[in-house]
This record gives sequence, C-alpha cells and structure tokens, in this order.
Amino acid sequence: MTGGRRTAIYLRTHLWDEATDLCYRRLSAAAGGGVTVMADMTRPFTVPPGIQVLEHRLSDFPARGLPLRPSPEKALWLNGDYAFYLLAEADPADFFLMLDGDCCVNGLDLAGLIARLEAENVDFCAPYVSECGPDDWTYWAGLQRAWFDEELGPGHGAKVVKSFFPIVFMSRRAVLHLYDRRREMARAKEAGLKAQWPQCESVAPSEVARMPNPIIRNLGDLAVGPMHMTYYYPLGVEEALESDKRLIHPLLSGARLGKKILGSVAERLAKDRHAQVAELRKALLRPLEADALDVLQEGLEALMA
Repeated sequence: MTGGRRTAIYLRTHLWDEATDLCYRRLSAAAGGGVTVMADMTRPFTVPPGIQVLEHRLSDFPARGLPLRPSPEKALWLNGDYAFYLLAEADPADFFLMLDGDCCVNGLDLAGLIARLEAENVDFCAPYVSECGPDDWTYWAGLQRAWFDEELGPGHGAKVVKSFFPIVFMSRRAVLHLYDRRREMARAKEAGLKAQWPQCESVAPSEVARMPNPIIRNLGDLAVGPMHMTYYYPLGVEEALESDKRLIHPLLSGARLGKKILGSVAERLAKDRHAQVAELRKALLRPLEADALDVLQEGLEALMA
C-alpha cells in the first residue's frame, strides 16, 4: 500500500491440487497474507479451510454483457480479463494483481514490486508486454489488428500491444475502461461485426493503450529477477522448489503435468515423431511425480507402437 492506496491480490483457479496449493502458499507468504482465491466454481471443487474465496461461475459473464467466446469451454481461459471485472464490482481496491493458479512466486520481492507499480500509477503490467509492428500477424496480434481494422476503420492509429497473462497488474481505471470496452465490443459483434473475438493477451494492453495518458510496463523491465514464464515448458513441484527463478509458470503436478508435457511436445514437434520420442525420454528422467511419469510413459509407448 502506497499513500493510502491498496492493491488487492488474487489467485485465479478452477481446481485445487498440490501445485495450486504451493502457488497459493508462496503467494500468500510473499504478500504477507491477504490473498483471495478467485475460484471458478462452474465445476465445483474444494478450497482448503481458512482461505478467503471469491466464487464465480461461467454463467456470471453473459449476464454482464460478456460473451462466452470462442466457446464456453475456452471462454475463461482466453478471456482472462473477465475475472478483473468481477473484482472491480466486489472489491474497492485501487489496483489489482491477479495470478493464475499455476503461476508461482518463488523469491520475488512482491512487496517491492507492488510499491513501485503503485508509486508510478501503472495501469497495466504483465510479462512480455510489447507493441506489435505492422507486420506482426502472430495469432494474438492478428486477432486484435483485424478487430481494430474493422471496428475503427482505415487510419485508426490504434496500437496493437501483446502480453502474457499468468500474472497481471491493473489499475482500477484500466479495469473499468476495459469492462466498458468489452461490452461495447460484444454489442458490435452482435450487430454483425465479422472480426474474430480478440483474446485477453492482446485486447487488454491494446485497449489500455488507448486510454488518456496510459502507463504500461513490461514486467521483465522491472528488475524482478530471472523468470520461467512460458506456455510450453511446465515445471513440477520438486523442480520448482529447487529453481532459482523468481516467477514460475506453468507449475503443475500429477497427471495434469504429464498431460501438459505430452500436449506441448505434440504441438511443438507435430511433424517429427522421432523428436517427440526423444523429448519424452528426456522428460521421463526428470524428478516428476509418479502420476506424471505414468502419463508420459503411456504416451511414449503409444508413439513407439
């Protein structure tokens, strides 16, 4: 808290397992307590007793004018900004820091980071924040650019900015601005706008950049220390406990970890079965839980059959 202003800290999750528990305990310790679990109870699960919980469900969003795009199954994964709008309704905080349930604080000076972001009145901060050049048509950037081009028309001048959403800091004014814009966008879509629905990692920083005098920061530029922030390369609990990275994502456990490794290997090396086999053999040498190793062994055997 700086100058009487407050940052509310949330861990967003749709399940509770060993990895989620470690992420919560590490975040709570770094924050000195006061962490609330933002729990998606669409499929109910149990949060350990004594933990403050703010529940929500998939059905909460259409009632607020927020569509479940591209599908109900993927809506809260690809629209991570939606959860912030519920927070703004429920919590009068000046700033919000939200981490995914598989994002682990691991020695990060969280208090120092929050104090700096508050002091600078930062509106948006996340990993890998960068402006996309006109030739950047990567998936997220492409969706956002196509949306701007159709909604705003030629010569709109709006910047396309991308980010990574496992840990995001936003000011209240940014959240409220985005909330209004997302509902405007939903109405435009219903009225016949043809562009695909842009996702959180581009729409949030791109729309914040359109605010008057926005202050946007890339987390990696704030001297937070080394980070393991990735989509494709999950760590297990034992690996995280031994890691020197200050932030880790994704941190997974059990069969869920094994399935993520299998899926990422298949996606990255889709055209090279021999490379997939080599990757899985390496993964089987890692200090992973038995459930994860069983999944990997089954996947390897299926590849080699």
